[in-house]
Amino acid sequence: MTNKILLIGFMGAGKTYIGKKLALSLSLPFIDLDDFIEKQCSLSILEIFNKYGESYFRKLESDTLNIILKNNTFVLSTGGGIIESEFNRTLIKDSECNTIFMNTDWDCIWERIKNTDRPLIIGKSELEIKKLWIKRFDLYSQCANRVINNYEEIL
Repeated sequence: MTNKILLIGFMGAGKTYIGKKLALSLSLPFIDLDDFIEKQCSLSILEIFNKYGESYFRKLESDTLNIILKNNTFVLSTGGGIIESEFNRTLIKDSECNTIFMNTDWDCIWERIKNTDRPLIIGKSELEIKKLWIKRFDLYSQCANRVINNYEEIL
């Protein structure tokens, strides 16, 4: 197994939760991409979205991903929208990472995210968010070396 593990999947899929456990069990450093960006900017993701907009955040996300992928070892939990950018998909596919798609069923996702302040769900209906989940599915699948369904057999 590579010492570079990248977790992708929709918001609420469990990337951070599993990433921390995986990093601990493999004695690898854990990086949460959104947390990393928040620390660099001294702003929350919601504040970045509100102050500068989504396109600004996506540029930060791409730049940060590009830097982190140059590290030798890590378990990296990405944001759910990382695969929206063709540039990011290329970075991920060309990296030496073991990229794992955390495929979590919709009902579980919705229960985890419906009462949060995630920028892309504020003011949106469940149906609108589910459409985004469906739209992103193929992009996650295209980037992944492995798909894990609802945490099966990862730890």
